[in-house]
Amino acid sequence: MKHPLVVLFAVLDGQVWSWDQLVSWADRQFMKSEAYEDWLVDLSRSKSLGAGLEVIRGAMKKSGIRLPDDIGDLMTGFISMRLDRGDISEREARSRLIEVADAYDVTGVDAQSARTVALDAPEFQQMKADAERSLKSLIEGAVRFGKT
Repeated sequence: MKHPLVVLFAVLDGQVWSWDQLVSWADRQFMKSEAYEDWLVDLSRSKSLGAGLEVIRGAMKKSGIRLPDDIGDLMTGFISMRLDRGDISEREARSRLIEVADAYDVTGVDAQSARTVALDAPEFQQMKADAERSLKSLIEGAVRFGKT
């Protein structure tokens, strides 16, 4: 299970959620428990996805949480998920995949091969399934927060 800050980083950087969805998620976390992280307040008050991403980056730094080696796979899974949902076009998905493969390690893909690889390749479907599980855990509250 990935740390919720890592999943939130990928969700926000990959624009998986709208700003309204982000704030709604943060607000639901307040309703679940009286104990929550301070960064959650800042996230709930953020005015844009970019501002929310900065909150997450700051919380990760403060907590000593680094992006895992497989962050590129998680982000690629979210790209595949958004493509399947019709949120982005194939062209947008390809462009985003190139950016992700250039910035992070993606299993079996580099920035050059990202230009031609089949977007429905089995490895991408597995990455999408993993991303969907991570997002579902975050949404359903399988990961609990405690005040630090």
